[in-house]
Amino acid sequence: MKFSKHFNRYQGTVRNNSLFADLLLYCIDCCDVRKDRPFMKIRIAIALIGLLIAFGSFAQPQRLEHYRQLLTEKEKIKGFGKDTGYINLLAKFSTCFYEINPDSMLFYTKEVYRYASNIHYEKGILESYCSMGYFYSLTGNYAQSLSWYQQALTLAEKINDKEVELNMLRNIGSFYLNTGKETAAAQHFDKAYKIATDIGHTVAKAYLLVDKAAIPLLHHQYDQALALYREALQVINDPDGYVAAFVRADIANIFCEKKQYQEAIPLLRTSLDYYLRTHDKLGRMNTMAALANAYGGLEQTDTAISYATTGLSLAKEIKNIEGIKIGADCLAGLYEKKGDFRNSLTYFKLYKAYSDSIFNDDTRKKTAELEAKFIYEKKEALLKQAQANKVRTLHFQIAIALISALLMAVLIIFFLFPRWLQQLPYFRNLPPPEKYEEKKLEYL
Repeated sequence: MKFSKHFNRYQGTVRNNSLFADLLLYCIDCCDVRKDRPFMKIRIAIALIGLLIAFGSFAQPQRLEHYRQLLTEKEKIKGFGKDTGYINLLAKFSTCFYEINPDSMLFYTKEVYRYASNIHYEKGILESYCSMGYFYSLTGNYAQSLSWYQQALTLAEKINDKEVELNMLRNIGSFYLNTGKETAAAQHFDKAYKIATDIGHTVAKAYLLVDKAAIPLLHHQYDQALALYREALQVINDPDGYVAAFVRADIANIFCEKKQYQEAIPLLRTSLDYYLRTHDKLGRMNTMAALANAYGGLEQTDTAISYATTGLSLAKEIKNIEGIKIGADCLAGLYEKKGDFRNSLTYFKLYKAYSDSIFNDDTRKKTAELEAKFIYEKKEALLKQAQANKVRTLHFQIAIALISALLMAVLIIFFLFPRWLQQLPYFRNLPPPEKYEEKKLEYL
């Protein structure tokens, strides 16, 4: 299961890292050659892959360092304040930890929310909502991730942020897909795809085509899914980029489902080379697991164990529960094939421990509660807004009526006041006014 990521955020900067690829190929050769002292060669291969991961972990992605430097420079400015510009930079900086360290992403996301709330910056609050959803998705708390995605969607609609709106529709659709609600998932994907088309977002369209492909896959309609994957590659038109890397891996997974393992391996190695060059631990983890599945299908068990062990180590490093579950399940099966039932039982217990925590009955109940609460709160907010509008309209009407009455009173007093005075008793008893007649003068 793969939960969606925010578009254009997690594409790492490509670095020249051919040493990674060379070391990996050497590890594969060690596992494939089993004529002389096979167990020693397997141990060497596993050790080299471990060193490979450790070596890669020291190098920080260029994008991360770029934003760190920009933040440092901004903080040095005299009279520095945590304004919208600083919050935007900090939000981008926090997302750099998505594939590397979810805990760091959570820490900086909370800072973004705090600073944005202090100045009532809704765009910054929106970014923090999105990242909170990604964190809980990565760490396996899917009910919480759904809650944050829903809050982000509501706020995105309010401030008319179409890109975030379609991203959240994607994420919620993926959640529904993984909880067996295919119709709801398809509706969310279609709505998001329409927004992506309207705003001309080709990357989003490619992602959504991949999301849509997951629905026919559930029904083993592989040709229909492959058609959607290939359409996604045409839409993005970037054979060496991030989208192409994970689409190739997804196509390889279909080949594995069809037991066409030889066709899958070249695609997976190409994707893995990209992930090794871009410091993407999440992509590396998924591709290692897929390679373990492919080599296991070819009965190259030792090679499969090497990839599965590395994928599991990466999953533990980035605390990806789904990755841990897949890696443990794969290793349990592989060690069972080898007749190593002790290791098989160890990994099976690990698989069960994490499998029981993912989408169990409690999670489904919690999801239903959150959905009901979200719908209720949204309706309540709309009702309150409607009532507030009615009150404002009523106040306006009352004000107009009072002003009209006042004007009428003024007019009445102005035109009828003399007549009213004449009707009063005091004015009625007054002697009539004397009439003066002009007399003509007679001259003697």
